[in-house]
Amino acid sequence: ACASAYLAAQRKLSIYLTIPILLSFSFVMTLTGSRSVLLYLIGISVYCVGVFFINQRQAKRTAHATPSVFINRFSSLIFVLILSLLLMQFALPVINRLCCYNPALGDLFTPLSRVFPQLQIDALNALFGTHYQFSDIPNSVGLTNGARRLVEWEKSAMMLASHPWLGVGWDNYPYNSFALQYLPAFRGVVEEVIFTNAHNLFAQLCAETGVLGAGIVLLWLLFIAWQLLTTPLAPRKIFAVCALIVMLGHSMVEFPLWYLHNLFLAIAISGLAIDAEYKQTLSLRRTQFV
Repeated sequence: ACASAYLAAQRKLSIYLTIPILLSFSFVMTLTGSRSVLLYLIGISVYCVGVFFINQRQAKRTAHATPSVFINRFSSLIFVLILSLLLMQFALPVINRLCCYNPALGDLFTPLSRVFPQLQIDALNALFGTHYQFSDIPNSVGLTNGARRLVEWEKSAMMLASHPWLGVGWDNYPYNSFALQYLPAFRGVVEEVIFTNAHNLFAQLCAETGVLGAGIVLLWLLFIAWQLLTTPLAPRKIFAVCALIVMLGHSMVEFPLWYLHNLFLAIAISGLAIDAEYKQTLSLRRTQFV
């Protein structure tokens, strides 16, 4: 979705194709029911609003300057994406009730309604004159259960406390997590499957590689942030930040960067955030060294 907005803002993709693409992505992301979609929405919204106002302020301070056309177009398309995502949160449950409702499966729960399930049930009951309760929904516990991740994050903190510098070792999280499950504090949380990771990038790195391993990744992210704050805005940087917000936001509750295709993509996109002059300086120093 961000890539299509970027191409359209660069006038390399027709706006008549971009809008259907954004609507399609909004539809699919809502169907997933993943609450991490809300993290993307909040993060990209805050960033794009900030970039838009920074661009407007810089244009006013500079004589005879006009706001960046790219930033205005990109922010507008992201606004369309966000608006369509919000509309889908309310429209899809209603469409499901009208077209393909199955009592054995229950209502369709969107990312927003998984955070506030009772509000959706009350609204649909009022709209259709039904009397469903939250307890009537199959797998109703799984809709809002976030305690399992909290348990794994607490386990990660315990692993870090016992092995602060190097962690428990790469790929040793599953064994240690299973070994800690016997503690009384964790017995009350039902886990249908054994969690093989902490469902959080930094918690996982801290647990398995300790302060040293997690610190390397943190330094890289801080370097990217420094590059973004100290160099002029550029279209590729804005796109890179939006893409990284999605990847890092998802990594706070899941484990996408454990897959090589996601990891390589994240590394490539993070390179777009580095200023070109800095890359040339590094290249020149490397050449001189050789």
